[in-house]
Amino acid sequence: MALEDLTITNLELLGSDLNPPSLPLSPRFFSRETPSLRHLKICMLPFDWTHPLLCSTLRTLIIDVQYDQGQGYSQFPQPFTALERMPHLESIYLNEAIPHLPGGLEQPPEVARTIVLPNLHSIEVISDSIDAANFLQNFAFSPSARIIVSGRTSLGAESLVRVFNDRLGVVQGPTHRTLRLEKMYSLQIKMTVWDEYMVSEVPGNTDLPSTIAQLCVNIHPQSRTLQTLANHSPFLRQLQRLEIDTGPHNGDWKTLFQRMPELQVLSITDRLETDFLGTDVLDEDYADTEPGGDASLLPHLHTLELDGVRLGCARWGHQSQVRDDLLDWLMLRCYLVLPIQRLRLRACLDGTAERVCYLREVVSDVDWDGREHPDSNELGTDTVATHFSP
Repeated sequence: MALEDLTITNLELLGSDLNPPSLPLSPRFFSRETPSLRHLKICMLPFDWTHPLLCSTLRTLIIDVQYDQGQGYSQFPQPFTALERMPHLESIYLNEAIPHLPGGLEQPPEVARTIVLPNLHSIEVISDSIDAANFLQNFAFSPSARIIVSGRTSLGAESLVRVFNDRLGVVQGPTHRTLRLEKMYSLQIKMTVWDEYMVSEVPGNTDLPSTIAQLCVNIHPQSRTLQTLANHSPFLRQLQRLEIDTGPHNGDWKTLFQRMPELQVLSITDRLETDFLGTDVLDEDYADTEPGGDASLLPHLHTLELDGVRLGCARWGHQSQVRDDLLDWLMLRCYLVLPIQRLRLRACLDGTAERVCYLREVVSDVDWDGREHPDSNELGTDTVATHFSP
């Protein structure tokens, strides 16, 4: 029977701290013809993109090197030459398998060639940001292809954001309706895109639709990653739902929101800073805007969801600052004839029936879970309110 599925793994390195081997997989290993090989996985071994196992019959390619030495045995354009010989590829997973660009480069070089893999429906790449950007910019993806990229370094992060969004093919592709921004670690942000409108709560349904694109990049305090996202993401014009997890990140939120004219739902988890409202959403330019004018940010926004957000402030004397800013913003949107029609509150810190009562005076539909979280300077445990209406 002809060989169709091959996995090559260095078992000694799995789950250990041993040093990786210093030599790549020998080209003499399986150097004979493999006319029926469909699925190839190479794990924990240095790898050379000229290896004969990279044959034209492959449907699945997984190279999971997991350490830096694996990138030193090839150079561009060897990966492109190899992949061009695999027109039937459907799925690619590359972990530390992309060659490094020469040191000192802050952005990838010009596109060398355009590679078309017509059957590709999934690609996942983990590498330094600038190397991942250089790799991806040479591909033309189908709009239905699922793209997952993780850039491990701040260098090249802005280029990776630009290339990632350019390669989504959203102009001719399906509408992208939901975007989630998450802060993964202290200096990493993850962007996930769905082409379906995500519903906050569907009783009995815990399945999420498959993502069509995901990007993790490292950022730093002076990073312009969000600005790059705003300026190089045409799919934002189609966006209907934005989820911001673990609080706003440093960035130009006003510019980002200006790219979202169709946004209907804004969902914030963990933290709602006063600066986020005061600078970016509660815009000073509104002061000169007539009711019903078109100068407002987020003109179709009708729902705000807050999950785990502190409605008060932990500092003494400022317990109601966030709530007051939120009320000001809600009332301003009413003045502009752009009212928030639904406010959803879940596990909000410093959330009490009295504070929710103030919010109900401005928003007709306030969906509160009834959990009262006392101020930080009050004693006691969380309770569930027995009254749900003012």
